[in-house]
Amino acid sequence: REVSFNELPIYLNIGPQRYTVSLSGRAKKPRLHFSFQRWSFGPCFLSREGVPSASHELTVVNNEVTNIELDCNFQSQPHLTIEHQATVLAPGESIQYPIKFFPQEIRKYRDEVLFEVNGSYKVPVIIAGEGVPIRLALLKESDKLVNLGEIRSGQQSVRIIQLANLSRIAARFKLTVPEAVISRIKKLHGISDDKKDA
Repeated sequence: REVSFNELPIYLNIGPQRYTVSLSGRAKKPRLHFSFQRWSFGPCFLSREGVPSASHELTVVNNEVTNIELDCNFQSQPHLTIEHQATVLAPGESIQYPIKFFPQEIRKYRDEVLFEVNGSYKVPVIIAGEGVPIRLALLKESDKLVNLGEIRSGQQSVRIIQLANLSRIAARFKLTVPEAVISRIKKLHGISDDKKDA
């Protein structure tokens, strides 16, 4: 929105003298485009090793015919980081701000990130999200211990174990065999990890 004024009278009384000054001017907010001013990551798994952080990118474009100064004073939090630095955008130039969300607790989050434009006014951007736990469970309690029975050389033994994802969102997982179990199996069958020269 543009605001203008023309020949606005200002009266100055200095001693016995009175002076009249006429002011004219025009002001408007710079045409600065934010790709969004509110973003929600939705439910995300609690931050832990092996769980990737949720990420998104904010793009800001200068649609003016003059340079625009842009700054962000947001301090990184344990659950939210934004890569930023003070910059001057030339006409038509854009800048990207990577945002990463890694919730630490089971709760909802809401942060207001302020961008300062030309040092005169601030543009708020709201970042929201929620921390949720990973909940995977066996459909049968008896599957906690699986007995493959006696297997002869060259034979196979197959057991089907059913898992249920009780989390609020989709979960990716990988089944691994602990090194201690692998070492025990190798020991029982006389398999050595040592490499011998031929």
